[in-house]
Amino acid sequence: MNLKKTLSVILALSTMAASTAAFAEDDVMLISSFDEDIMLINEELAVTEPLVTEYDKVELYGTAGIEEGWLYIATENGDVMLNKDENTLFVDGQGYPTTMEAIENGTSLKVIASQAMTMSLPPQSYAHVIMLADDNGGFPIYAEVKSITADGQGNFVFSSKDGNYDIVFAQDATEVTPFATRNIVTAADIKEGSRILVMADIMTMSIPAMVPANKIIVLPEAVEKEEVKEIEKVTVNGTDFDFIERDSVVLLPVRAICEKAGLEVKWDDNLKAVAVGSVPMGVTFNIGLNSYTKARMMPQTLSAAPIAENERTYVPVDFFTEVLGGTAVNENGTLVINFN
Repeated sequence: MNLKKTLSVILALSTMAASTAAFAEDDVMLISSFDEDIMLINEELAVTEPLVTEYDKVELYGTAGIEEGWLYIATENGDVMLNKDENTLFVDGQGYPTTMEAIENGTSLKVIASQAMTMSLPPQSYAHVIMLADDNGGFPIYAEVKSITADGQGNFVFSSKDGNYDIVFAQDATEVTPFATRNIVTAADIKEGSRILVMADIMTMSIPAMVPANKIIVLPEAVEKEEVKEIEKVTVNGTDFDFIERDSVVLLPVRAICEKAGLEVKWDDNLKAVAVGSVPMGVTFNIGLNSYTKARMMPQTLSAAPIAENERTYVPVDFFTEVLGGTAVNENGTLVINFN
């Protein structure tokens, strides 16, 4: 890449685009690396107000897990099950097409997922794009184009819907290619609403970041997806059960479901607690106390405390998954719980 030409394009376009970060000469600091490449760093790093957008997707970072045919991503905030279909794109660290078969347990992933997630545990979300890390642990930038600014000389700035990036296409310095086809595309084919992947070596540390692109990969148009349905029905090992919701947490009748799974449930009058299973290896808990003790080990906190209603005791879904080892999956509004 001609970095001096790219730099001049960035500075010219940044003053022209009202929606992008404006760079005065004294706002930009140039740093030369060992190989004399140039990096731009905006000195004003503090952001006083969060960006507010209507962007409907989230970026999830973590490692892959595969269980009974399901793909999930383990993030620092917990696991998320990934719903996928023929429209989900699998991308490697260089922006090339790949497949589900390339993912193993522990693979580093970046997922562009729907903000709409189920209330099940773990939550589920539809995966629009699933990216595998490159050899250095990096990923392409994913962006959906909100607006375009041009200078009349073949250079463009593509501003992203999430407000995080202003992507610079510099004529004679940026390559534009399609994803998974042999069609010929140019920067002029990128429209408002286009989905793109961006390969870049440098970017400014501003919000939005100015990103001089080495390569822009134009993705196929997105197919509208239905939102994942909220829980309307619960089945356990093929039998329907009633449920209640409190503070957006689904709670299920513990005795009926545990007995269906072959576990004894009884009231321990000495402990004033519910006991599930045998005394040495079972689980005990108290109504109204978010503390579940299994096999006399340290108590465990779940998504909600047990409650008593209509002479029945209800516990959250993660009691059956985290404590009793079952699985719970939202299948189009039906929460399916299974025990082996």
